[in-house]
Amino acid sequence: MYRLTDFNVAISVISLFFLLAKLISFIMKVWFPIVAVFVNVSLVALYTVSVYGQIGPDYADPRYPAPAAWYFRYGCEMAKQRDAYQSCQIAQSSLGVTFYLL
Repeated sequence: MYRLTDFNVAISVISLFFLLAKLISFIMKVWFPIVAVFVNVSLVALYTVSVYGQIGPDYADPRYPAPAAWYFRYGCEMAKQRDAYQSCQIAQSSLGVTFYLL
């Protein structure tokens, strides 16, 4: 669980760095298409891994292995019973933002 969170934080920092580098390169007129392809393919690969980590199999609890994240399969209605509705909405929103960035 923490590895995915750390990975998503790292993606955010890397994305910010690439965004600033792209801006500076564009202003300085050194932003070439081959560099743009490399940077954009790298970011797409990082965000694809992030989406897979958020939707993919959940084996954190060996008693209840799941082929996909429960908040993605069932929605947040189950979380209301366990007082985790807000956490579920945050997880779904995070997934939505990652899809948008992808």
